[in-house]
Amino acid sequence: MRLSLFSRCLLVLLLAPISLLAQVHLGDSHAQQQLNVAQQWLQGKRYSVVAAIVVDLKDHPDKVVAQKAAEIEVLAAIGMEDSKAISLASDFVKNYPNALGANQIYFKAGGAFFKVGQYSKALPWFQKVTIGGLSTKEQQDYYFYYGYCKFASKDYKAAEDLFSKILVSSDYAKAVVYYKAYMAYASGDYKIAKDLFQSDFSGLKTDRLPYFMADIYFREGNYQSAIQSAIGYLPKANRSEVSQLSKVLGEAYFSLQQYEKAIPYLLDYRGNRRVWRAEDYYQLGYCYYITGQSKEAIAQLNKILSQETDLVQNAYYLLAAAYLKEGQKSQALNAFKRAADLNFNIEIQKEARYNYAQLSYEIGNPYASLQEVFDQFIRAYPKDSRTASLEELLLEASLSEGDFKGALALLAQRNPNDIKARQQIGLQAGLMAIDQKQMTLAQGYFEALIALDTYSEAAVEALFWQSELALRTYAYSNAFDYLAAIKNESLLPDRLRLLLPYQKGYAFFKTKEFTKSITAFKQFISQTQSMTELETERNQAALRIADAYYSSGQFSKAISSYVSVAREQPQAVPYALFNEAMAQGLNGNTAKKIALLVSFSTRFPGHSYLPKVYLELGLSEAAQERNSEAITYFDLLIKEFPNSDLLPQAMLRKGLLQFNLSQADASLKTLQDLVNRFPKSASFSQAVSAAKRIYIDQGRLSDYRKWVGQFNLPQESEASLEKQTYDQLNRTLGSLSQAEQISKFEQYLKDFPNGANALSISYNLALLYTETAQDSKAFPLYDIVAKAQSIHAEAALVAYIKLQLENGLGENPETPLKQLLSRSQDPANKAYALSNLMRLSYEDQSLEAALTYAQEVMALAEVPEEIKQDAQIMLARGANNKGDTQAAIAAYESLRGSASGALVAESLYWLAYYKNASANYEASNELVLELASDYGSFKLWSAKGLLLMGDNFYALEDLFQAQYLWQNVLENFPQYPELIREAETKIAQLEDAKLNDDTDA
Repeated sequence: MRLSLFSRCLLVLLLAPISLLAQVHLGDSHAQQQLNVAQQWLQGKRYSVVAAIVVDLKDHPDKVVAQKAAEIEVLAAIGMEDSKAISLASDFVKNYPNALGANQIYFKAGGAFFKVGQYSKALPWFQKVTIGGLSTKEQQDYYFYYGYCKFASKDYKAAEDLFSKILVSSDYAKAVVYYKAYMAYASGDYKIAKDLFQSDFSGLKTDRLPYFMADIYFREGNYQSAIQSAIGYLPKANRSEVSQLSKVLGEAYFSLQQYEKAIPYLLDYRGNRRVWRAEDYYQLGYCYYITGQSKEAIAQLNKILSQETDLVQNAYYLLAAAYLKEGQKSQALNAFKRAADLNFNIEIQKEARYNYAQLSYEIGNPYASLQEVFDQFIRAYPKDSRTASLEELLLEASLSEGDFKGALALLAQRNPNDIKARQQIGLQAGLMAIDQKQMTLAQGYFEALIALDTYSEAAVEALFWQSELALRTYAYSNAFDYLAAIKNESLLPDRLRLLLPYQKGYAFFKTKEFTKSITAFKQFISQTQSMTELETERNQAALRIADAYYSSGQFSKAISSYVSVAREQPQAVPYALFNEAMAQGLNGNTAKKIALLVSFSTRFPGHSYLPKVYLELGLSEAAQERNSEAITYFDLLIKEFPNSDLLPQAMLRKGLLQFNLSQADASLKTLQDLVNRFPKSASFSQAVSAAKRIYIDQGRLSDYRKWVGQFNLPQESEASLEKQTYDQLNRTLGSLSQAEQISKFEQYLKDFPNGANALSISYNLALLYTETAQDSKAFPLYDIVAKAQSIHAEAALVAYIKLQLENGLGENPETPLKQLLSRSQDPANKAYALSNLMRLSYEDQSLEAALTYAQEVMALAEVPEEIKQDAQIMLARGANNKGDTQAAIAAYESLRGSASGALVAESLYWLAYYKNASANYEASNELVLELASDYGSFKLWSAKGLLLMGDNFYALEDLFQAQYLWQNVLENFPQYPELIREAETKIAQLEDAKLNDDTDA
């Protein structure tokens, strides 16, 4: 049947969409077929084929096809562990967040991260998985993978919850038990861990199980099992595990007291984060100590620094014991002190204090007095059986340290009835005070001990020394009282008993009882002729006998005595020769006097006696009417010694001789020069009188009045009254007490302040003030006399300077010292001036000037030993400052053997310093120990010595000792801020070095 045109057209219209739709369905069917094929290959794990199939379908116009293709591509990439799998998964979830296949993507992506060990990256994927969308097998995988990721991130609670889902009837059951065991172990639940670790793990890789069990056994105290497990696993262990197992083995053997076996394992321990704890050093040090390896023990224990625990207290005590075994007592002292300062273990603290006290007594203590150290133990443990013996040692210690006040107080407290001991200590105290020139303190000790028992040996000896004090302080009359109080000479020590006549002779000599003085000195010489130890005193006695003969007018005997002195005492030749010459002149043999004095000027040019020699030669030549020769000698004195106190006398004599030679104008000029330059000299009045005669002879009375009017002179009638007063005073002086003499002298100066004898009176009054301890009154009088250039000027200047230096009166003593140096005629005074100028220059940091003075001191023919030592120390300092090491060492070594007190302390420090500089650290330490134990009272040198000793120990790698010593400087010497800063710097450097050492362990 034929269709109409309409029908045909309608058919075309109807068929056209059908054909077009069929083509679309045909295309969709092909993509679906491709997807189905890809799905089949995916299940067959042919991932590369899958990837090739779907690569083009991802861009299919049908979004359903494209989504499915992208999903399959992700799964294929995950399946073949393609590095792009994760990024593909991320893109898929981003592009199709609501896709039905996203759950699989989450699961598969998490699994992919899990399989490559990136557990932290797996966690976010697993967190998005819906468990219901997974198969049974996938669920088991999910719980295990997710649980392990939580386990790896140490979220053990979450891991426990996830693992519990597959603990039973699962392929992962054994692994879950293993990880649960580990989690219990990691959480410190060692009992649970142990039980779980003992489960059946057949088929699992559990190589580390013995490692964990070793640690668990150790923590349980089952040391043998711990050792067995650790040794079994050790060959398979990695480096970190070797370190931890070594710690387990070392501590296990340590706990079993098998110290020898413990040592190698403790050494193999690398530390926690490569840092050792105090416990680590202690255990290794203890093992070394117990096995007799003290040096190795010290090397470990001395690294325990700056901590305060019970273990550290034990460590310090053990370290002290190790030091003792090595004979290192000073190091042991420090370690015992550290242990004693901690109170975690009371018994250890007690024993440490006891040992600290014992060692302090034995070797000395640089940080505290023995009194303080012993008191700490005695007061803390009064009932301890050892306290009584320590109290005895404390008494000895106080005496050895020179702490006599403390020793006397201790005896008065413990045994007040032991009078003999108290007197002996008081005697020692007084003698030391004399050596230190503390005369008032010495007198107090002597008086106190005499008050305890007047008739004892110590009391009699104290009386002798009180006489010595009286002589040294110019209280000569008191010396007789003390000597007279000695009723039983046999109670004195032999030496002092033999010296009694010497003391009496000296006292008689000073009080001008020359006959008695000679008798006493001769008695002393005859009784001690064969005793070399009293040679010095014997020589002095012979000299004083000659002086006594001279002073009493027995010139022939004086001459004979001076000749004998010059023959037997070479050092006394200048003094003896000069006085022999004077005695010859007084004995009427002027020619012999002149010859001896000329001989003196030739033999001893530049000697301090030379001004006297020139003056006496001038006077002697004038007496022989050889006026020109006399004037020549006076001119020599005036020219060569312009600062001499004898200058006014020489000028006066020269002026008078010029007048006698009819040289009136020259005479007047000389006399006027004297009066103008020395208005306070003893020659002033005579010079004015002589000048007056010349003016009158020349008819120039008005000129005289004009000239003399410029001086504050008394009227002539007043001068006569002054002379009568002075003569009367001299006649009655011997019968007056000291107080009465002082009153008379004061009245004289009040009545005649410018009298002809005012200088002599002022000097004698100053001496009386000094004897009666009125130094502030004596001081200005000495100044007046010293400036007047009288015969007393030099002695007054010395007294003035002593009050400045010793009592702090006046201002800068340098000027009067320089005056004394230039004017001095007494060698002893010259040495005194040089030594003090040297000291003051050094204190003012004028080193070159100090060295110059020191060299002048050493060049003196006669110089006291203590002044010589002061010069030696100055030369040593100079050599040190200039870098002349050998010269400095030689000088310090000399002083170490001859000096005492602060000089030895300084010498020991610098000798130790040079030993340190030459890397002889142990020898340096020995010198510092000597310094600390014998001269600890000299704080500056003690502090510097401790710093140096710390340096030595640091160089010897004994860090404990180094830190301890530097820390003690911080704690005990705050008065030296520079040393404090140095110690702080050293401690900081040590702590840095210790940290680096731990890191390298």
